Amino acid sequence: MDGSASNASGAEVVAVDCVALNTFLDARDLLDSRVEYLTLDVSELSAAKLGRFDFVLFFGVLYHLRHPCSVSKRWSNCAARRASRRPN
Repeated sequence: MDGSASNASGAEVVAVDCVALNTFLDARDLLDSRVEYLTLDVSELSAAKLGRFDFVLFFGVLYHLRHPCSVSKRWSNCAARRASRRPN
């Protein structure tokens, strides 16, 4: 976790995990970071609950899911803009 990203002017950084990790909270405090840390199940992630973000990153999540495509489609709604394919 890099505290500089969360302390940049206007940056809102939200970290989500399915379990509370004291090591994350300790690092956040040590770095005096403003990262918001939420404990949620993947099925609870939505734009209605979290809002929209410029970047949405998932590390080490999809291969644990029974239906990763349907879940990732719901998560993509948390992205402010969707990637689109430009015609040639």
